[in-house]
Amino acid sequence: MSHQEANHEFCKRLPKIELHAHLNGSIREETLVELARERGVELPPEFHDGFHTNRDPSQFLNSKPRSLVDCFHIFSFIPKCVSDVAALERITREALEDAADENICYIELRTGPKILFHHEGEVCTKEDYLGTIIRVMESFERRELNRYEAIDRRIKSKTVEEAYENVDLAIELKASGCKQIVGVELGGDPTKNDFGEHFLPVFSKARRHGLPISIHCGEVPMARESRDRPDLVRAHEEALSILKFGPERLGHSLLISEDLGVMLDDLLIPVEVCPTSNVLTLELANHEEGCLLKGIQNHPQLRKWLDSKYPISLNTDDAGIFATTLTREYALVAKAFHLSKIDLSNMLIDSVETIFDPGKEKLKQAITTRVNMMLGP
Repeated sequence: MSHQEANHEFCKRLPKIELHAHLNGSIREETLVELARERGVELPPEFHDGFHTNRDPSQFLNSKPRSLVDCFHIFSFIPKCVSDVAALERITREALEDAADENICYIELRTGPKILFHHEGEVCTKEDYLGTIIRVMESFERRELNRYEAIDRRIKSKTVEEAYENVDLAIELKASGCKQIVGVELGGDPTKNDFGEHFLPVFSKARRHGLPISIHCGEVPMARESRDRPDLVRAHEEALSILKFGPERLGHSLLISEDLGVMLDDLLIPVEVCPTSNVLTLELANHEEGCLLKGIQNHPQLRKWLDSKYPISLNTDDAGIFATTLTREYALVAKAFHLSKIDLSNMLIDSVETIFDPGKEKLKQAITTRVNMMLGP
């Protein structure tokens, strides 16, 4: 076994946590093809061009010839395929099975409540949507020793009224004693720049009711001042309003400006890093068999965060669409930045402090024990 293969095997065995995984984006390729065929949905050429490209999982190649634009185009077809309760049950179950196979012992799956249909044509409400996911998770938990949690996701490009509706639903479920709802999140189109103006009151309400919050931030270029690019200034204002609000975690934050980076260093808001997703966002890898290793080495923040022991976690974002696994994300970062097994283990253990579930100390102790057994004396 080569050193790289041994490193990949170590990362596979690590008892990992996943804090930034979108349910729809975690769909298996084979499942998406099957659901599309059953529901008469024609998937775009970008999907079929990269389908069934077999690679050694220990190699750091972007084995799917897809750009970030391609990935988002594919992503837009998933709701058309996951249009009923049966499909939702399947992708939820498979996402949990894949997590267990990756030795992920804690996962926060993100999803926005949607109105679906039963096969009989009966409407499935947003309450039914979340109830379906919770039911699948509870069934899965009964069959697994490890515990799995869900984070209820909010979609940024939806209306403010719908955001209030979704937050109210999360508050209601949390108050009823539902263990699977552990927080709320804001994502969606990062160019809308509407957090401070529209969504701040929504998430202030969530905070008042004790719901931890994660917000996507710093996904697009920004600048404090620019005569020719007002969009850069708007993006800066958006990120500033998010940092002032102070969510419990931030998603990505890779393109945050230098002045806001200084502010972030003071705030120490934990960041959910998604290496492969970030490389595609930055367009730093040649996507025709591109080397992800070179791409992640040019990440504008990650080396600094690792050197300073900034609170981060490693995640997949959309494992199905980006054709990755959490094991590969760990192995990729370890190889790119010459991290030892102890470095990786310490980063993992520290990241448990950032989970939204109140039982973090018990989980941290369990993970620490398992990691120490792996490392040996």
